[in-house]
Amino acid sequence: MKEDIREIAKKLGLENANKPDSQDICFVENNDYSSLIPKVSTKEGDIVDTKGNILGKHTGIHSYTVGQRKGIGISSNKALYVVKIDIDNNRIVVGKERDIYSRVLNATDINWIGIPQKYILVKTRIRYHAKEAWAIIHNKGYTQQRE
Repeated sequence: MKEDIREIAKKLGLENANKPDSQDICFVENNDYSSLIPKVSTKEGDIVDTKGNILGKHTGIHSYTVGQRKGIGISSNKALYVVKIDIDNNRIVVGKERDIYSRVLNATDINWIGIPQKYILVKTRIRYHAKEAWAIIHNKGYTQQRE
């Protein structure tokens, strides 16, 4: 059946007709990837504030997500949120709620269906349960490749 779909996609000239199949991890129970990672590897690192002050330690950046407030592992008299996951330096950056917001999101390797316009008005949702918000996609440097 997949091959039939791919053939139809090729006939329609869709760019993702030759895209490889998904390689999702099918053996992870309840899609809980974080439970698998400690079995593979973990690396301790620093939890820092937005000024770089060390506030504590983490046991692996895989256990954190930007916007997370609970379960960070440090105590504070004010609410702290994960602002950034610094993979290069193995650090979790925490800050105030206002520090997690951004007016810009950069995305790469987007799978377009058809040729996108330079600007597209869309409804977006950056997290699964997040409220939808209007946004403008500004297409920078898209090049269409055909075989």
